Amino acid sequence: MTLRGEEIAAPYRKWLDNEVSNVPAVRTDLGKFFFGVSTGTVAMFIGLEKTGFGVKMDKLLVVSLLLTLASMIIALFMAKPPLWRLTSSTDIFAEHDKHVEAVSRYVWAWLALWLLALVPWVVRLLFSA
Repeated sequence: MTLRGEEIAAPYRKWLDNEVSNVPAVRTDLGKFFFGVSTGTVAMFIGLEKTGFGVKMDKLLVVSLLLTLASMIIALFMAKPPLWRLTSSTDIFAEHDKHVEAVSRYVWAWLALWLLALVPWVVRLLFSA
């Protein structure tokens, strides 16, 4: 059996088509998931505050809530489908890389804000008891 170049390239072309078409879906799905996690975190903050010692809006809780709100905003930006600007001269690999890098930046920004939101709240819990 002798394979020609087109037969070898066909699976790669199919993979590339699938990869390029899935970038917006992955970004949107991650944004929805992260928004749910951020919303759940706010609910957890308030729920545990209420069961523990009533909701006292001190500075650390406000900082935690504001940072969580910022992570929710990042998640909303991720959930918005990206706009593809493709022309006849567009390098599809460069466009794909640009969108993958944008998703990566959003994920790291969301994670940093979400973790930073947990720190003041945990400090507050540990030292206010």
